[in-house]
Amino acid sequence: MSCLDADTVLAFVDGALPGERAVEIEGHIDGCAACRRLVSEAAADDVPAAEPNADTVAAAAGGTAVAASVVRPSRLGLGIGLGIAVLVAAGAALAVWSAWPEPPPPPRAPTITRLVQRPAQVLAARAGPRGDVIASVAFGDGIGIAGLGAIQLVRCDGKGSLVEMPNTSGMLVAATDSKRLAVIRDLELWNGTTLRGTLALLDERGAALPLAGDTSGTVAADFLPDGKLAAIRIVDRSYLIEAPLGRIVYRSNGGELRSLRASARGELAFVEVTGKDTRVLRLVVGEKPRPVGAGWRDAWSVLWRRGERLLVSGSGARTTNAIWDGDRPIYTAGRLPVVEDATPDGGLLVIEALSQLRTFARRVDWDRVHDVSWSDRTTLYDLSLDGRWISMGDRSVDPPTVIVRSLATRDVIQLGPGLGGVLRSDGRHVITRTARPPHRLVDNTLATSWDGANIEPHTIPAGPIAFYRAVAWLDDTSLAVLGDQERGPSIFMQRPPEAPQMRGPWAAPHVGLFRPSPDGKYIGDLDGNDEPAIIELATMAVTRIPNHKGEVIVGWRGDSGAVWIADLRRWPIVVTGHALDGNEWRQLEIPAPNAGALAAETLHLAADGQTYAFSVATIALELYRVDGTR
Repeated sequence: MSCLDADTVLAFVDGALPGERAVEIEGHIDGCAACRRLVSEAAADDVPAAEPNADTVAAAAGGTAVAASVVRPSRLGLGIGLGIAVLVAAGAALAVWSAWPEPPPPPRAPTITRLVQRPAQVLAARAGPRGDVIASVAFGDGIGIAGLGAIQLVRCDGKGSLVEMPNTSGMLVAATDSKRLAVIRDLELWNGTTLRGTLALLDERGAALPLAGDTSGTVAADFLPDGKLAAIRIVDRSYLIEAPLGRIVYRSNGGELRSLRASARGELAFVEVTGKDTRVLRLVVGEKPRPVGAGWRDAWSVLWRRGERLLVSGSGARTTNAIWDGDRPIYTAGRLPVVEDATPDGGLLVIEALSQLRTFARRVDWDRVHDVSWSDRTTLYDLSLDGRWISMGDRSVDPPTVIVRSLATRDVIQLGPGLGGVLRSDGRHVITRTARPPHRLVDNTLATSWDGANIEPHTIPAGPIAFYRAVAWLDDTSLAVLGDQERGPSIFMQRPPEAPQMRGPWAAPHVGLFRPSPDGKYIGDLDGNDEPAIIELATMAVTRIPNHKGEVIVGWRGDSGAVWIADLRRWPIVVTGHALDGNEWRQLEIPAPNAGALAAETLHLAADGQTYAFSVATIALELYRVDGTR
């Protein structure tokens, strides 16, 4: 027999079908997972339907597409309503109060269970065929350090017990059915942001199954009700949806597609991001896609639940991140919650993501690296030559706030709104730039007591400079300033509070990390080929440092005779010493601060070659089961 329609499902759940017909349907759902899911969800969803609110009515009247759904009253609610009507008609007014139901209890908070107890990055999760969970997990150093091959498929029993599936390295689980896993293997990071690879099928033990056709460039996939696969693929740099594989049913017009899910009836849901516009779409093959909700600021994933109800994880124009059932948030968290799947008994599998920008430091007399961040959006600006002070920016506020911290005592001074924070060698003066135009440099004189009470800001004359690119203290009284004027980027010398004096056009077309030598004679930067170079300020002569393409100068030795060079793109960071006479040596190796560390944003090395500070983006991806979100 064919799959069940909504009326038949509801009649079966209500016990309104003849015996022979009920037996026939029972036999069908025993062999049809899609219909079995519809029946179980309909039985669990026997609650009164909510009245539409005024906003929903107004949106429908204005032409906004609203998805149709089956609405039926609760049998309990209908019985109480009829009983009250009869009693009132008979004049038994007092009996109405005794028949009125007790007020519903307040909603209970969801029950949250962490499924992977070991430190790890969980990138995807799906409900397994045996009530377990299949997840793609990177243990140890995580993908930010060990690469995409560190991802491993694991089975989780919901109680913290994990079993790693052999021969599944570098695989991202995309979908499951009763006996198969759809995974994306041969992963690569496309355009620096999107994981894509080749779609493949595995059995429940992890052995490969045949899958015909071109499945390269797959971003997401799901099983259709007939057991075939639908997928989002990147083909010739364009995102498209195939349902089933090989049949294009949607092509994005220059946008990004993510999180494809198929309902029990074969309707597709997905997210499309084009520029600043984010849309959640429902697509019935052969029809135009219909938008879900409006004003999405971000949307990360979609999931069909209880038949045709669509959950979306994301945020609206004026709301925080949550998991949404229509216009109702059913789960919020301090982190970004991304709904991955639903278990057969109604639990939600949710990955919670927390991204931070942290600053770390290690002095030569410390036994390890310390987190010296001011907030979860802290970036490093500068480290003094002697390694005693650092300047940081707090990006959790707008405009950012500049902070100076003593590494020796941990004392902190907040300088107020601004950008940058170039430290003089004695730590008594800090150069910042105003966050709002017209941009100006500010010389902040700090109190010797470090109590912040005697900060004296002095605006520095800009002269012909229209925009500031970089600034550095050359000695205790003078600055090197790289700024734009009518003729392009130029180098200026300036002794605050005097006006800047132009030295000439800047010799290095790129600005990497504008690092002055301790004697004030040189600036370390990048040349036109993105290779580290040394610029002599007296002559503007450029000396390229060969064989270090992609690396940057992160500091100078105290005698100005050598620079420290490092590749910030990978961990551990290897710091090389390069003398001005060309001699080189391995100076230092800096390990990753934690498993969630991505590439370092910036690194500063003090004159001793051992004290350093860096800022790095970190991400924590943890898997939870969430129950009680109806």
